[in-house]
Amino acid sequence: IEVPAQPARPGDENVTRILCPAGLRDVKGHHYLLPALTELRDRGLSFRVTLAGDGPLREPIERDIAARGLTGYVTVAGNIPHDELLSRYAGGRYDLVVLPSLHEGIPVSLMEAAGFGVPIVATAVGGTPELLEDAGYVVPPADSAALADAIATAIENPTAARTLAAAARKRVQDEFDIEVVAEELERRFTASP
Repeated sequence: IEVPAQPARPGDENVTRILCPAGLRDVKGHHYLLPALTELRDRGLSFRVTLAGDGPLREPIERDIAARGLTGYVTVAGNIPHDELLSRYAGGRYDLVVLPSLHEGIPVSLMEAAGFGVPIVATAVGGTPELLEDAGYVVPPADSAALADAIATAIENPTAARTLAAAARKRVQDEFDIEVVAEELERRFTASP
């Protein structure tokens, strides 16, 4: 991961712009995200969510969005080309990234968001807890209520969310930046007998 310069945060301060960068498949947990978003709407929070990804659950997810009355809150954008997604991060288009997965390895999508200083809410699966320890909001998988509470906390406390995002950005810079990793590998290889 190449860590970019810190982006600006343009946009309406009263509407939190949320991105969920995940294929529309069972394992990505959208069926827990949508009830969480319904709860947030019912609490009166102002947000707009972009679901960036495609997959076999697109039509059922679109039906669920409509049935929950979330059409004005959630957009199913389909696949966003990687360069476009990075450009959106660089342009400060998102205030929060949410990944409600039931299974992950080390999610590159979260490392990229962290690299751009975007606050993150994600489930405690795979390498996510290690990546976001003291640097993001981590909740149990398959728990819509916990997901809603974490997103609400990030929305209602943007300064604290940005502080966590800065810690995540530093972690990505220190541990995952391609130049740092390459230098460490070179040091180890040249030190070997």
